[in-house]
Amino acid sequence: RLSGTGRKLRRFRPLIAVKEVGTWIVSVAAARLIARRVGPQRACTMRYEDFVAHPEREMRTILGWMGEGDVEPPAVEGRSIRLEPVHQVSGNRVRTRHGDVELRHDLRWTTDLGAPSRWLIGVGTAPMRRRYGYLSRRATVRAASDGGSG
Repeated sequence: RLSGTGRKLRRFRPLIAVKEVGTWIVSVAAARLIARRVGPQRACTMRYEDFVAHPEREMRTILGWMGEGDVEPPAVEGRSIRLEPVHQVSGNRVRTRHGDVELRHDLRWTTDLGAPSRWLIGVGTAPMRRRYGYLSRRATVRAASDGGSG
């Protein structure tokens, strides 16, 4: 911690950043490969930002896609969703939460990581982010030079 500020000191940990980028790229590539192999009748894509912004609408869209349009989605109240306990081997630590869970954009990586880590993550993820509409070609170049904030 920085003395007297209560803020954590940001240390550049390139191996951790590289590991996280690699894990994300492999996960996205594997999901894309599976979706391509099983076809659009058995796989759909939802953007995290769309789900956080409109959870009930997105849940209803998925239920309709599944042919379950008459099923009520999990309880959504404002920005919270009620989750039941599930068993899952791996993934984000949020997977272990249950009960009312607040849905929000998690942008801590833009403030909690130092510039070198943001730069490394920005450069490493730029091709995939561009593919999914998060970056234009110009923004990709800017992300590489300013720490991935594009």
